[in-house]
Amino acid sequence: MRLSPTRRRRWRIVLAVLLISSVGACSSATDAPPNAATSSPPNTAPPGSPTTTLEHSLPPSVHDFLSSTSAFLGTDRIEVWVCEVPQGATDPTFNRSTLRLALDPSVLSGLLNKYVTAYYQQLSHGAYQPAFLPGRIHQMTVDESPQDCLDAALNSSAATTSGVLAVATAENAATAAGGFGTIGYICASRPLSRCPAASTRRGAYVGASDFHPDWGPEPAVDLEEHELGHMLGWTHSGDDIGEDHNSGIDVMSNSAAPRSFDPGRRDGQDTLGINRLAARWLPLSDVAIDQPIQGTAQTFALRPSTGASGTRLLVLPVDSNRFLTVEYLPKSGLDSFFPTGGVTVTLIDQSPAACNQATRCLGPRRRQLTEVGTAPFFDLLTPRSGEWTGQGWSVKVTGLSDVATVQVKFSSR
Repeated sequence: MRLSPTRRRRWRIVLAVLLISSVGACSSATDAPPNAATSSPPNTAPPGSPTTTLEHSLPPSVHDFLSSTSAFLGTDRIEVWVCEVPQGATDPTFNRSTLRLALDPSVLSGLLNKYVTAYYQQLSHGAYQPAFLPGRIHQMTVDESPQDCLDAALNSSAATTSGVLAVATAENAATAAGGFGTIGYICASRPLSRCPAASTRRGAYVGASDFHPDWGPEPAVDLEEHELGHMLGWTHSGDDIGEDHNSGIDVMSNSAAPRSFDPGRRDGQDTLGINRLAARWLPLSDVAIDQPIQGTAQTFALRPSTGASGTRLLVLPVDSNRFLTVEYLPKSGLDSFFPTGGVTVTLIDQSPAACNQATRCLGPRRRQLTEVGTAPFFDLLTPRSGEWTGQGWSVKVTGLSDVATVQVKFSSR
């Protein structure tokens, strides 16, 4: 379909990436420390972050998304610490069982390098590699919390360490979250390789459950993959903003969903294209942005967002704070457990209401809502599906093979 440039045009974006051997600068987190900054200043990128050259101005919501997210490229040095939880620990996070696992930072880092590193290399197509290094054991007191242990590990971490993962010897209570993670503070004007975790407070915590001997020789590492996503600045997805984790199509929601189909599965599923864009694993040159011109349909051919090249993400602007992403998730790779492949739509909401605060919800405070289907959201759009409509847009899949042929139209808000 050929349209007059005055009516509609596809936004062409050229991305010039500064090649670096270490991870890019860091920004804030959903559960960052209270005084953590929330974004990089508009039009200024910390050294080590990608530089973008735009033929056309980006929609404000997309510009602000890119200004408040950071590149994670190359090697990410993460120390692995053990939180030795004493009997009688009072924090409600811990299970009241007397079970304590004998965990060793060297053994844990070896397992994580074998499984989690391979997972993220697959997700990033080789652009990002976490390197887990053995830290030490922190002997907790009876009244210390998981955050206390993580803080102690961060305080003692090496200057060359860009993140910390703390693993407890006790399992978490059934009523507690399995773990937490944060990207920490912005590291002002320095690449992450020179941003020590002791300063940025970038880290994550998990309970002992994933390393229980009952799993066998390969631990269940989907939770560690999820929490590392938070260390990259990724947020939850689904139809909630809390801890429900009700989406099965994104590791940043219910990361254990693959085991519902394959009990032997240990990794989480793949992630959404918006997270790859946030980490700069998906270049802007592989993103199409449509304009909200009323009444005219436009057709796009989308490669899988989980793939390595081609147009893999379609952006549909909504307003100055929100935009939709459209992407093709095939039944393959880390998502081979899907009942069927298809197209999903995600609302990226950076408005103050998204995080119930007075200021805009930039960076990991943004909300990512799955718009197609109902939880766990495996009912993806296919040529047999009806047309999806929402936020003034309609999306219809007209073909599905190696690419998804998608027709979109803007009606009104």
